[in-house]
Amino acid sequence: MATSKFRVGGAYTKITWSPSTGGPAMTLAYVDVINETAPRYVAAPQAIQPLDAQYPIEIAFPGALEAGSIEVQFREQFQAEVWEQFYQFYNNGTTRISDLLGIFKAQLENPNAGLTLQKIIIDPTTNKPIRWITYLNPTIVNIMIDERVNIGTMTFPKSVQFMYTQRLETYAADIGKDVGSQLNGGAINYTAQQSLSTSYDTSASI
Repeated sequence: MATSKFRVGGAYTKITWSPSTGGPAMTLAYVDVINETAPRYVAAPQAIQPLDAQYPIEIAFPGALEAGSIEVQFREQFQAEVWEQFYQFYNNGTTRISDLLGIFKAQLENPNAGLTLQKIIIDPTTNKPIRWITYLNPTIVNIMIDERVNIGTMTFPKSVQFMYTQRLETYAADIGKDVGSQLNGGAINYTAQQSLSTSYDTSASI
């Protein structure tokens, strides 16, 4: 049987959700695209270079990140908008939400009933999860309602955009069992890295 080393997106990635109060995670249905923008730094890294230094002596970097975002695109069904599956547990399905303001209100009125959102990467060899990316405090900030319909219109891709405060990634394998570089020649060994770093270390002359 062939063994796959490199990640393939289609059929081996899914996204699940569940209420933060617990319960089984449910796979989001009819998802076409997952578009993630990871959290970025709050300020750009900055090189520190005194007037008498030929090269920067340090790269200063910030100690905080901004929020990240993830956009999930679905195929709209006849009976409901694509965001309905997220909000039925807020009010037991008794009230429909019609627009973005309704979604904002539902989240404000139920601050402890937020979502748990998780992207799961499947190992094609075992068909079991190998990595989990959990998005903390995911909050819906935009929905796609706009549409154009004509006689030739077929299905309707609609998206829901979340912002999240932090992402946590967990692995099925322990640290150290998977090597990041599988290229021929491998990575520079630790001793060589030390020698390389020492040769460029100018701190002793400052």
